Amino acid sequence: MSFADDYIVNPLKYSLSNIKALLIFTALGFIPLVLLLVIVLTTGISILSKYGSDMGSMTPETTFSLIMALGIGFIIWLVISILISLATNGYIVKLIKTSIAGEQVLPNWEKWGDLLSKGLILTIGSIIMSLIFLAIHTLVSMPFNYLEIPVIAGILTTIINIFQMLYIPLAVSNYSYTEEFTAFFKVKEICKMMSLKWLAILIVVSIISLIVLIPTFLLGMGFILSLVGGSFEMGAIVGIITVLVASLSYSIISFYAYRCYATYYKSVITDSFDTVIIEEEITEDFE
Repeated sequence: MSFADDYIVNPLKYSLSNIKALLIFTALGFIPLVLLLVIVLTTGISILSKYGSDMGSMTPETTFSLIMALGIGFIIWLVISILISLATNGYIVKLIKTSIAGEQVLPNWEKWGDLLSKGLILTIGSIIMSLIFLAIHTLVSMPFNYLEIPVIAGILTTIINIFQMLYIPLAVSNYSYTEEFTAFFKVKEICKMMSLKWLAILIVVSIISLIVLIPTFLLGMGFILSLVGGSFEMGAIVGIITVLVASLSYSIISFYAYRCYATYYKSVITDSFDTVIIEEEITEDFE
């Protein structure tokens, strides 16, 4: 198949191949925002109903109770958000692994314990990689910033950022395929996978992602214009629609991007496997 089929058409079709799985991913991403809005609105309505605009009449005990309620609400929101993030990350791992295995349909949401555990490992690995790149960025650019040579510091920072952009998706794919934590940090192996084709894929993914986000941008502009025009009821409706469309767009972009990463990763490891077989056959012929 052509480059366009492998990294534009088929991944987009794949993103919509299991509507139920897509909607679950979207709903999970939407829950933290809804929960946060509920906490804020509930607290705000409670305060306004009791005190109206006379906030100065609140006693210290009332203020303390309010802070405690907000604190408990925030903790609940944080725990739920973390669990959802782990589950969605675990699903991404499953998506990549099944894509490499040749599956043509989005996997179902099942074995939640397995999703949470793999999502936790992916989260930890991603955090460590980000910290490593941050440390490299700081160590490399610090001397030139100290010597007030911002041009060199900027060039080095750009190079590091590009390498990070190339490295992390392959590292995530490597872990998803092997399910070994050390797969995140096999630098030599991952660097061998990089190519101009890989860079082109990342650029295409960015462009397609921006195109998918166009409806969200337009709705966001409509939301702002509604508020500026004083139509708060319309603004609320447009705002809710914007959030829903943004959540769905994010899900499609995530599935599309990771499908592209998995497709490229599969092609690389397949080529490497074929090369090893050929080398072994040549060796046997000479023996």
